[in-house]
This record gives sequence, C-alpha cells and structure tokens, in this order.
Amino acid sequence: MTGWNTAGDVTGDVHQSRDHIRFGDTTTFVRGDHVTNLFYEMRRKRREARLVADDHVRWLAERFVPPGRFPAHALTAPGTVVLTGPDGAGLRTAALMLLTRNGEIGLTELRELADRAEDDDEPALDPAGIAEGDRLLLDLTRTEAERVDRLRPELEAYRAAVTTGRARLVVVVRLDQRHLLADSLAELVVPVDPPPGDRVLEKHLGLGGFEVPADIREHLAGASPREIAELARLALEAREADPGGAVVTWLRAAKAAQVRRDAEAAELFGKHQDGATRALIVVAAFLSGASLEALVQSEAAFRDQVELPGEDGHALDGDYLAERMARVGLRAGGTRTVSFTSLGLDRAVRTHFWTYFPDLRDQLSDWVWSAVALREVDDGAATNLAARLAELVLATGRVDHLTSLALRWGSGARPDLALRLLTTGLRHPRWSWAFRRHVYDRSRSSELSPRYAQVLITACAVAIAPNWPTQALVRLHNLTRHHDSEVRDEARQALLDLVHRRRFQRRLLHRLAERDLRPEDHATLYDLDVPPHVARENSTRRNLITAWSRVLAAGARAVPSAALHRWLDRDPELLVAACAGRWPRLDDLYVAARASGDAARLRPLIDSVPSPTRHPGMTHVEDHR
Repeated sequence: MTGWNTAGDVTGDVHQSRDHIRFGDTTTFVRGDHVTNLFYEMRRKRREARLVADDHVRWLAERFVPPGRFPAHALTAPGTVVLTGPDGAGLRTAALMLLTRNGEIGLTELRELADRAEDDDEPALDPAGIAEGDRLLLDLTRTEAERVDRLRPELEAYRAAVTTGRARLVVVVRLDQRHLLADSLAELVVPVDPPPGDRVLEKHLGLGGFEVPADIREHLAGASPREIAELARLALEAREADPGGAVVTWLRAAKAAQVRRDAEAAELFGKHQDGATRALIVVAAFLSGASLEALVQSEAAFRDQVELPGEDGHALDGDYLAERMARVGLRAGGTRTVSFTSLGLDRAVRTHFWTYFPDLRDQLSDWVWSAVALREVDDGAATNLAARLAELVLATGRVDHLTSLALRWGSGARPDLALRLLTTGLRHPRWSWAFRRHVYDRSRSSELSPRYAQVLITACAVAIAPNWPTQALVRLHNLTRHHDSEVRDEARQALLDLVHRRRFQRRLLHRLAERDLRPEDHATLYDLDVPPHVARENSTRRNLITAWSRVLAAGARAVPSAALHRWLDRDPELLVAACAGRWPRLDDLYVAARASGDAARLRPLIDSVPSPTRHPGMTHVEDHR
C-alpha cells in the first residue's frame, strides 16, 4: 500500500493491519478503546515522531534526480533562495533536498511554514519564531494569487529575519507567481528545469542495467516526477503479474495503463448500461486485490446503499458470478483475489465513477463505512478502501467526506482507519491546511470523544509535528485540557516530547503565561524541562514567574511533592519570586517545602524577602523552624 509522502511529490510505503499502522520506524498499535503509539527502545508512549519525517526525506533523497540548473550550494551559508520552474520540475522535492543537502543534514531543524495563520488577526509568518539553524520551507505553488500578494510585506520582513537569525529559507513559487514577489525576493529567484525523465524512472524502479526504449522516453518527456513514479509503480505491478518478462515489456504495460485506461473505463461504463453490472464494476474497482467473498458481500452492501433494486428469481437462474465477472474483465487469481485483467483499470474505473456519478459520492462514503465492517473484508481490503476513497476525495477537495468519516471511525471501532485518513490528508500538498484546521477545531471541542482524541494525538505527533511543529504544539496543548485523564496524560507526554525535541520551551511558556492557566495546565508546567540558560532570559523568566504565580495562588501544598522538589532543586529563586512578596503564599510554600525536604534551601531566600506586618493568625516561617 502507498501513502502520500511528506514532501508531496512522490508516494511512500505504509504498512497497516487492524492492530497497527506503520510509517517507517513508527508503529501505532490499536488496542481496544484507544490508539497507542509505540516507538522502539523509547518511553512508553509516543517517541520522537521526527523519525517519520526523516524517513520520508531520506526516501526522497534516495530517488532524487537534481533538476536542471539546481543550485546545490546556494544554502551553504544561511540565507534565502526562491525556487521556481514549470509544472513537473519537482520543485518541492528540490527545495527539501536543498535545505537538507540531499537528506544528510538539518533534519531536526527542518519545518514547513503555513501560508495562513491560525487566527485571522495573527500574521502567517512570525519572525519571532525563527531560531538559529532553522531550515524552513514555504511552498506557495498551491496558494491563490490574492493570498500571495497579501503575504508580500510579511514575507519580505520574514526573509530579513531569516538572515539576521542565521536560518535558511527556501520559498517555492510557480512561474506565474514571480511578479507577486517583493523586489528583494525577486532577486533571489533561481529557475530550475524538470529533471531527466529516464533518470527519474531508473531511480524509482531500482532495477538497473536496462535501457529505456524510445517510445517510453517520448512518454516521459512531458511527465512530472509524480507521474513517472506512478509509471514505475505500475511497471513493478506488471512484473508481479509477469515475473519472467523483460523490463521493456513491463514498462510498455505500465505506459498502456497510464495512457489508455481512462478511455477503457469510459468504454466499460458505456457498454454496460444496467445498474447491476455497473455496481459490480465499481465494487471490484474499490476492492481490487480483495477476496472473492469480500466482493460478494460488498456488492450486496453497495446495491443496498445506492438503492438498486434486487434481482428476482432463483440463484441458479441467469448469469452466475463467474460469467458476470468475465463479461466486465474481472478475474479471480489462484489465491481467490479479484482484479481486472487490464493493468491499472481499477484506478481508472474509480476515477471515472467519482467524476461522472457525483450524485452518488455521499452514498459511496457511507458504503465504505459499512463495507469495512463486513466479516469478509479483511484488514488489507479495509485499508485499501479507505486509501482509495481518500485519493478520489482529495482530487476534488471535498475534505468533509474524509473528516466526517475519520470522526465516525475514530469515535467507534476503527481508529486505525481514522488515523489513516487523517495522515493521508495532513500530508497532502494541497489540502493539508484543511485537515490541520479540522484537528485544531476538534482539539478545542468539549464533545471530543476519548477515542478520537487519541487518534488526534497520534496524528499531531506523526503528521503535523514533523513539518508544522508550532501548530502541533497548539493542538496538543488543547488536548491536554481534555476531560478524560488518559487523553490528558498522553497529550501532555506528546506535547513535552515535542517541546524538548524542538526546543520550544519559550513558546510553551509564552502560551501558558498569556492564556488563562487552567488546572489541567499545572501538570504540564510541573513536567516541563527548561534549560537554565533559557530560564534566565528576561522574557522566559517573566513567563515562568507568571505561570508559577497562578499555580501558587491555589496553594503550594496542592503541588505534587516530587514536582515541587524538582523545581526547588532546580530554581528555588523562581518559586520565591512567583509568590510576589505575599507572605501567605511564602508561608504555604515553606510548609510544602518542608514536606518535600527542601526547607533548608528555601529558608534563606524567604528571609531575604521584606517582611510586612503580620496579619493575625498568619503562620510565619519562623514558626516552622
């Protein structure tokens, strides 16, 4: 099975069953009521999800063919480069390779910038968020002209901040967007040409030792890297069907699948006008590779879903299943798996149906929902159903089809499929923003179910944090306020892992200090590791004092002893400062410090605080000595 690559130009392998989903080194196990991410040799919950993005970038690097005029050394020093080129130049992949020197360096610092802010009153590009060494990608190729024009002053200021902050930025624009850039950025534009198609094909096939024939070269001339990657995938599929054949034979079969299958799908629908036969064609296209039994059950469910009249008469009357399948070019292999005899026809049929039967799109989503629950539809078939529906939906932009289905699956019995839909959407080059918005909205909902919340936590760690870490921080922080304690614990762990990995202590503290600190936030503050040099910075110090003053206002004795001991051991001056000279709070802090065994280190600091006239009944530190 294939899934959208993080870079968006090619696809990468995903392995999934009912019990787990694996992206590279990341394995998510589904057990009962919740989704749990397990990462090898690390703590109990979600490990550093950057490994997912790292694997994708390295996967790209292994297959990368530099486009013509590629500025390989343009970012040896910090600065900004603007890449542009024609469709099919592989600009996004080229940008990632430029930022990471072909996947060799800077993967931890790599992140993608969004072209729009979370809130309308915030800037899309915040120079304050730039850290030294950051490697930043801003892809505007799918951004409308009006938004690019509005971004111009922000982008110009951001570019200057990148230089000052010793970071690296690659902006990717279409050829027709160049005139929308400010003059300072227009001077940095580097046009590139599409890479040689035969080299891209060789890289994706990984077979070596063959010559690309002239007719295939001609076919490659106008193809994008993604289309060439798809040609390679089809060629490898042809090899599976004909393992004794030659590479040229496989390539020509793959070319035929790309060139002729759309017309063949249209002919198939035109030839068979009756609803029963068309239902078989559609179901077989979505269940290609599934068992014969799954086809039979799913066809019956599809007919019910689209309200197709049932067939009267005895089962022994008329055409039986083998005859019906043969009539539309279906076969059942030796393992009783169903497929079309023409390579690639299943995908063409799905596309044709989605395009020319728009009135049935809602019913199709409902049918996929019901089909995955059928006894004969196994894990592989269910996952393929979800992936194939996602491919169609994302081609037309009806994101709500997928988010509503993900919500139903995630709140019910198939969180694995919900995660599949979300990660596919979050990695899509055009519609990622809409899925990130969905995760944001749901993370703030008081009605979010614990099951779906677990899915969102994993989606944040696996599919948002690698490229949009600041957005992942916001969503995970929202999820730490969930009404379910297990969700809060896992969201907090994922949040703190992200903060530690990306050195986002300043960002999180700013968020905690600027917003109302809820009781659910206290545990996040307790467990936050702030390096001493960061804690001494003026702005960070102010935010730490603000956050801790709100905690201590509720009473120091409410702070768990272990957490209080850790902070007193690390920074006792901070907690004294957070009391703001209020003796009731200082007394309470001292009593709590005695319980944690830290009174001795705290007493000199409290003694240095000016002592006001004591209120009757106030317990002073002296009374506890």
